[in-house]
Amino acid sequence: MSIFLCCFTSAALAGGFTPVGEITNLYVSSTFVNVKLSGESYSPDNCTVKNGWYGLSVEDSNYQAMYSLILAAHYSGDRVKFYVAGCSGQSGSYPRIISIMTNQ
Repeated sequence: MSIFLCCFTSAALAGGFTPVGEITNLYVSSTFVNVKLSGESYSPDNCTVKNGWYGLSVEDSNYQAMYSLILAAHYSGDRVKFYVAGCSGQSGSYPRIISIMTNQ
């Protein structure tokens, strides 16, 4: 049983890095932030929305730091890539942002 759960969990949260892009749009609510990244979309866990938008929940650990980095990158025009795993954002439909890497 333990082996099955381990394997099932790994398959459910494949995760991976998005292509590098610029943050082009933000949608902010009281419970989530959706972020639009230019370039090819990436959804390793087959989330409902696969159009270059990614989600961040206010309940995610380190939310404030990631949200601050998203804002800074958006307004400075810096390019970023996200590590995404699972689904989050509005209705839990967007690839969930786990971490952010800046690129120039």
